[in-house]
Amino acid sequence: MRLLARAAPLASLLAACSGTIAERDAAPDEPRARPAEITTTEAAPRDVPQNVFGGDSSGCSNVIAFRATADGTQYAVVEIDKTRLALRLGEERTVDLGTSPDGVAVFVDVYARAPDGGAAYCSDHRTAEPAMTRWSAEAGKLTIALTADPDARDEAAPTYHATLRLETVHFKSPEGGFAVVVPTIVIEDVRVGWLPG
Repeated sequence: MRLLARAAPLASLLAACSGTIAERDAAPDEPRARPAEITTTEAAPRDVPQNVFGGDSSGCSNVIAFRATADGTQYAVVEIDKTRLALRLGEERTVDLGTSPDGVAVFVDVYARAPDGGAAYCSDHRTAEPAMTRWSAEAGKLTIALTADPDARDEAAPTYHATLRLETVHFKSPEGGFAVVVPTIVIEDVRVGWLPG
């Protein structure tokens, strides 16, 4: 009986450390950088962010850049207000995400099934997307590099290229009190500056 009594706490500890999230009485999370809309009747997914984001990447606006996992069910997203950060082309900047920098939002959206990433993040005409859970970055490092776009067509509002590197990012669950560390995410040489239409 003594052995069984010791096994119960161990089982609870293993469940807490696994990819599932136990129900918590934590206070609601603070408002998100970008409202998450659940547009289907599916339950919001409970999966944690994956370790590798090696799928499709793209970007738009000033600056929204994203990269999917290989199965397309998760998207790492970086939103930057280029003006607030006073970013210039040819400059590289490193930001500490633990300081909650003004003009920067980093998160992972976990979908119940693979959405159309372009429509989800770079379109004003959004279709109904699968149910989604958003994990927000609370610590880590973001390096931003902006370069000229040799194919830019509009001199008044030129496009440019962005490369973003995230390192050792702690993504916090929506309920708080639980975080997953993703070692590296690279969103390389995506065209930004154009506005969704």
